[in-house]
Amino acid sequence: MNTTRFINVRAFAEGSNEIQVEIEGKEIWVPKVQIHPSSEVQEAPDEGTLVVNTFWARKHKLVA
Repeated sequence: MNTTRFINVRAFAEGSNEIQVEIEGKEIWVPKVQIHPSSEVQEAPDEGTLVVNTFWARKHKLVA
């Protein structure tokens, strides 16, 4: 899996299969299956580096 890292991310809500985070001022729901095991942010109220699948990040226009 190609991954993308986002720093200073805060998770503030959680559903059964996803977490709501703030990435660069944008609130977005991230499916837990898209989060890499090495990510510091896995569930609410985690804060730190979020590591996600690059394809997913591109699809949601978080990276070019």
